[in-house]
Amino acid sequence: DAPRYLFAGSELVSGGGLDSLAGISNYNGGHGPVLPALIGSLILIFGRDTESLVWAMRLLALFNPLLAYFLVKRLSSSLAGLLVAALLTLFGLNVQSTFVLNIDALLLAFTLLTLLILLAPIKRDGSSSALAFLSGLLLGVSILTKETAFANLPLALLAVLLLDWELRGALWHYLGVALVCLPWWVWRWSATGE
Repeated sequence: DAPRYLFAGSELVSGGGLDSLAGISNYNGGHGPVLPALIGSLILIFGRDTESLVWAMRLLALFNPLLAYFLVKRLSSSLAGLLVAALLTLFGLNVQSTFVLNIDALLLAFTLLTLLILLAPIKRDGSSSALAFLSGLLLGVSILTKETAFANLPLALLAVLLLDWELRGALWHYLGVALVCLPWWVWRWSATGE
Protein backbone atom coordinates (compact mmCIF):
# COMPACT_ATOMS: atom_id res chain seq x y z
CA ASP A 1 0.00 0.00 0.00
CA ALA A 2 2.91 2.40 0.63
CA PRO A 3 3.48 3.25 -3.07
CA ARG A 4 -0.23 3.98 -3.44
CA TYR A 5 -0.20 6.48 -0.58
CA LEU A 6 3.04 8.02 -1.80
CA PHE A 7 1.46 8.46 -5.23
CA ALA A 8 -1.72 9.96 -3.75
CA GLY A 9 0.26 12.36 -1.53
CA SER A 10 2.44 13.36 -4.46
CA GLU A 11 -0.65 14.00 -6.59
CA LEU A 12 -2.07 16.30 -3.90
CA VAL A 13 1.17 18.27 -3.70
CA SER A 14 1.42 18.48 -7.49
CA GLY A 15 -1.86 20.37 -7.60
CA GLY A 16 -4.19 17.46 -8.25
CA GLY A 17 -6.31 18.36 -5.24
CA LEU A 18 -9.18 16.23 -4.04
CA ASP A 19 -10.26 15.59 -7.63
CA SER A 20 -7.07 13.59 -8.11
CA LEU A 21 -8.03 11.47 -5.09
CA ALA A 22 -11.35 10.67 -6.75
CA GLY A 23 -9.53 9.41 -9.83
CA ILE A 24 -7.12 7.30 -7.81
CA SER A 25 -9.51 6.30 -5.03
CA ASN A 26 -9.48 2.73 -6.24
CA TYR A 27 -5.73 2.93 -6.66
CA ASN A 28 -5.16 3.88 -3.00
CA GLY A 29 -7.49 1.17 -1.79
CA GLY A 30 -10.44 3.53 -1.51
CA HIS A 31 -9.18 4.84 1.83
CA GLY A 32 -9.90 8.34 3.01
CA PRO A 33 -7.72 11.39 2.48
CA VAL A 34 -5.86 11.46 5.81
CA LEU A 35 -2.64 9.56 4.98
CA PRO A 36 -2.27 11.09 1.48
CA ALA A 37 -2.74 14.55 3.03
CA LEU A 38 -0.14 13.80 5.71
CA ILE A 39 2.33 12.48 3.13
CA GLY A 40 1.65 15.54 0.96
CA SER A 41 2.37 17.80 3.94
CA LEU A 42 5.59 15.93 4.64
CA ILE A 43 6.59 16.26 0.96
CA LEU A 44 6.09 20.03 1.22
CA ILE A 45 8.30 20.13 4.32
CA PHE A 46 11.02 17.57 3.48
CA GLY A 47 10.85 17.33 -0.30
CA ARG A 48 10.26 14.21 -2.37
CA ASP A 49 13.15 12.21 -0.92
CA THR A 50 11.62 8.91 0.13
CA GLU A 51 14.20 8.32 2.87
CA SER A 52 13.23 11.61 4.56
CA LEU A 53 9.54 10.72 4.33
CA VAL A 54 10.19 7.31 5.88
CA TRP A 55 12.08 8.86 8.79
CA ALA A 56 9.39 11.49 9.31
CA MET A 57 6.73 8.74 9.49
CA ARG A 58 8.91 6.72 11.88
CA LEU A 59 9.26 9.73 14.16
CA LEU A 60 5.49 10.30 14.05
CA ALA A 61 4.96 6.62 14.94
CA LEU A 62 7.02 7.13 18.09
CA PHE A 63 4.03 8.94 19.58
CA ASN A 64 2.17 5.61 19.73
CA PRO A 65 4.06 4.18 22.74
CA LEU A 66 3.64 7.51 24.54
CA LEU A 67 -0.10 7.56 23.84
CA ALA A 68 -0.38 3.91 24.94
CA TYR A 69 1.43 4.77 28.16
CA PHE A 70 -1.01 7.58 29.02
CA LEU A 71 -4.03 5.44 28.11
CA VAL A 72 -2.98 2.46 30.25
CA LYS A 73 -1.82 4.74 33.07
CA ARG A 74 -5.32 6.26 33.16
CA LEU A 75 -6.87 2.80 33.32
CA SER A 76 -4.40 1.06 35.60
CA SER A 77 -1.03 2.39 36.77
CA SER A 78 2.18 4.02 35.62
CA LEU A 79 4.02 0.71 35.77
CA ALA A 80 1.44 -1.01 33.55
CA GLY A 81 1.56 1.95 31.17
CA LEU A 82 5.34 1.72 30.95
CA LEU A 83 5.15 -2.02 30.24
CA VAL A 84 2.61 -1.54 27.44
CA ALA A 85 4.63 1.31 25.93
CA ALA A 86 7.79 -0.83 25.99
CA LEU A 87 6.02 -3.78 24.38
CA LEU A 88 4.47 -1.56 21.72
CA THR A 89 7.88 -0.08 20.99
CA LEU A 90 9.59 -3.46 20.77
CA PHE A 91 6.93 -5.41 18.92
CA GLY A 92 4.75 -2.75 17.38
CA LEU A 93 4.44 -1.16 13.99
CA ASN A 94 7.37 1.14 14.73
CA VAL A 95 9.98 -1.57 14.11
CA GLN A 96 8.21 -4.26 12.10
CA SER A 97 7.42 -2.26 9.00
CA THR A 98 10.16 -2.27 6.37
CA PHE A 99 8.69 0.67 4.45
CA VAL A 100 7.27 2.96 7.07
CA LEU A 101 4.70 4.82 5.00
CA ASN A 102 2.38 2.54 6.91
CA ILE A 103 -1.27 3.42 7.34
CA ASP A 104 -1.63 1.18 10.39
CA ALA A 105 0.88 3.16 12.48
CA LEU A 106 -1.12 6.33 11.79
CA LEU A 107 -4.41 4.52 12.46
CA LEU A 108 -3.03 3.30 15.79
CA ALA A 109 -2.09 6.85 16.78
CA PHE A 110 -5.57 8.19 16.01
CA THR A 111 -7.22 5.22 17.75
CA LEU A 112 -5.14 5.68 20.90
CA LEU A 113 -5.89 9.41 20.93
CA THR A 114 -9.60 8.68 20.48
CA LEU A 115 -9.61 6.24 23.40
CA LEU A 116 -7.55 8.52 25.62
CA ILE A 117 -9.90 11.45 25.07
CA LEU A 118 -13.04 9.28 25.21
CA LEU A 119 -12.02 8.03 28.65
CA ALA A 120 -11.74 11.55 30.06
CA PRO A 121 -15.47 12.40 30.00
CA ILE A 122 -16.39 8.86 31.04
CA LYS A 123 -14.11 9.14 34.07
CA ARG A 124 -15.67 12.54 34.83
CA ASP A 125 -19.16 11.04 34.78
CA GLY A 126 -19.93 12.57 31.39
CA SER A 127 -19.32 16.13 32.49
CA SER A 128 -17.40 17.23 29.40
CA SER A 129 -19.32 17.34 26.15
CA ALA A 130 -16.33 19.10 24.53
CA LEU A 131 -14.10 16.08 25.20
CA ALA A 132 -16.80 13.71 23.98
CA PHE A 133 -17.10 15.77 20.78
CA LEU A 134 -13.30 15.82 20.35
CA SER A 135 -13.12 12.05 20.75
CA GLY A 136 -15.76 11.76 18.02
CA LEU A 137 -13.76 14.05 15.73
CA LEU A 138 -10.70 11.86 16.27
CA LEU A 139 -12.69 8.69 15.60
CA GLY A 140 -13.88 10.30 12.37
CA VAL A 141 -10.27 10.99 11.39
CA SER A 142 -9.47 7.35 12.23
CA ILE A 143 -12.26 6.16 9.95
CA LEU A 144 -11.03 8.42 7.15
CA THR A 145 -7.54 7.03 7.69
CA LYS A 146 -8.63 3.40 7.28
CA GLU A 147 -12.13 1.98 7.22
CA THR A 148 -11.31 -0.77 9.73
CA ALA A 149 -11.69 1.95 12.38
CA PHE A 150 -15.44 1.44 11.91
CA ALA A 151 -14.98 -1.36 14.45
CA ASN A 152 -14.57 1.38 17.08
CA LEU A 153 -17.90 3.02 16.24
CA PRO A 154 -19.86 1.23 19.02
CA LEU A 155 -17.44 2.29 21.78
CA ALA A 156 -19.51 5.27 22.94
CA LEU A 157 -22.69 3.18 22.90
CA LEU A 158 -20.92 0.47 24.91
CA ALA A 159 -19.80 3.14 27.39
CA VAL A 160 -23.44 4.18 27.81
CA LEU A 161 -24.62 0.60 28.30
CA LEU A 162 -21.77 -0.80 30.38
CA LEU A 163 -20.17 2.18 32.14
CA ASP A 164 -23.28 4.31 32.79
CA TRP A 165 -21.97 7.15 30.63
CA GLU A 166 -24.59 9.79 29.87
CA LEU A 167 -26.35 9.38 26.54
CA ARG A 168 -25.72 13.07 25.89
CA GLY A 169 -21.96 12.42 25.88
CA ALA A 170 -22.36 9.63 23.33
CA LEU A 171 -24.48 11.90 21.13
CA TRP A 172 -21.75 14.57 21.19
CA HIS A 173 -19.24 11.85 20.32
CA TYR A 174 -21.26 10.64 17.33
CA LEU A 175 -21.87 14.22 16.20
CA GLY A 176 -18.10 14.64 15.98
CA VAL A 177 -17.79 11.46 13.91
CA ALA A 178 -20.51 12.62 11.53
CA LEU A 179 -19.00 16.10 11.18
CA VAL A 180 -15.69 14.64 10.01
CA CYS A 181 -16.91 11.72 7.88
CA LEU A 182 -20.07 12.92 6.15
CA PRO A 183 -18.47 15.65 3.99
CA TRP A 184 -15.87 13.19 2.65
CA TRP A 185 -18.43 10.46 2.03
CA VAL A 186 -20.83 12.83 0.26
CA TRP A 187 -18.02 14.28 -1.85
CA ARG A 188 -16.63 10.85 -2.71
CA TRP A 189 -20.07 9.55 -3.66
CA SER A 190 -20.73 12.58 -5.87
CA ALA A 191 -17.27 12.29 -7.49
CA THR A 192 -17.13 8.52 -7.99
CA GLY A 193 -20.64 7.15 -7.47
CA GLU A 194 -19.23 4.82 -4.80
